[in-house]
Order: sequence, then C-alpha cells, then structure tokens
Amino acid sequence: MPMTTFCSSPDGMTLSQPEQWEASFSQIWSCLFVMPEHVQETNDSRNPSEPVQAEWTDLPGSAYSKGRGEGFTDVIDFQLASGERRIRLADAIKQFGAHVCLQNADEPVLLPQNVPTKLCVRFPKLSPDHEPYSRQITTRRSTCGAEPVSYRQLARKIAEEAYRMIALQRPIYNGRALTIDNLALCSLRRVSKGSWEVVLQAFI
Repeated sequence: MPMTTFCSSPDGMTLSQPEQWEASFSQIWSCLFVMPEHVQETNDSRNPSEPVQAEWTDLPGSAYSKGRGEGFTDVIDFQLASGERRIRLADAIKQFGAHVCLQNADEPVLLPQNVPTKLCVRFPKLSPDHEPYSRQITTRRSTCGAEPVSYRQLARKIAEEAYRMIALQRPIYNGRALTIDNLALCSLRRVSKGSWEVVLQAFI
C-alpha cells in the first residue's frame, strides 16, 4: 500500500501530496518576489553584456582623386576551393595549412600584359591616425619569359607586407585591434597604370 505523506503548509492547510506542497510554495514565492515592470514587459532573453557575434566586414577602400581608379577594371581575386572569396592573412603567410586550399594556388596569376615586373600595392587606411600604406612587390619571375608568380606566392607577398604594416601601425578599427588572424585578403583592384589596391575584410 503506497505511503501518503502529510505536510503542513505555511498557511496552516494540510497537504497530502508533495506536488501540492510545491504548488503552494510557488504561490508564496511569487507573492514575496514581484518582478519589476520593465522586466515583465520584455520577452528578450538575451544578455546585454554578451558580445555581438563577429562577422566578415568589408574595409573601406582609399578614395582616389583626379580620376585615379577610373577606367581600370582589372581585378585579381583570391578564392578558396570551398567557394569562400577570401583567405586569411595568417593562412597566406603559413602557406594555407592543411585546412585551407586556395583555388589555382600554383597557377600563374592572370596579369595583364602591360603589368611590369614590380607593381605598387596600396593598403586601405585602416585607422584614422595613419596614412595609407604602400609597397612594391615582385609579380613576375626572373626568367626570360617573365612569367607571373603563382596565386600562392602573390597572396603570401601581400600578407607579409600586411604583417609589416600591422606591426608598424597597430591599427584599430571599430574598437578592435586588427591582426593577421582577423584580416583576410579578398582581391587586388587596379587603380592606376602601376598601382593596385588591396581589398581586405576584417572579422569583427
């Protein structure tokens, strides 16, 4: 025969089941603790102190005056075999690693015929306190045919220059420090006869 437990509730009533005691306790607790109105009105369970989830964000390019950047449509894209249209600078320096596969990595870059052996790459202005950073990099091999370097080599050259720029400027964007781990190379965009702008994204 099942045992029946008798309990005495705070209001003097006799309760024969534990479930009834729990219900009575819940009623008493709700009377003692009244939730503030401004909390009752909202049904948002998010914690305001939780950080906003990071995502890849386009960094603004440099503004070229006096027609610079107009009339040039040449673009060199860096796309992964997975379809992702970016490669992290850290992966480019490390030669991608086992989990990263750059599309056409060992194929020669499709450079226009009029691009010289060295070209000037310009990085966007990452912080208001610093000027745009630019360097010359070699884009053709020292051979009789002056063949273009591979996508793998070009990505690494750009990433190495970006690393030097970050070490020099220590840029901050939207309150976040930019590093080779949260910056990605998307493409090179031609802005003049001998200059190309580096198109970057930041994971912030």
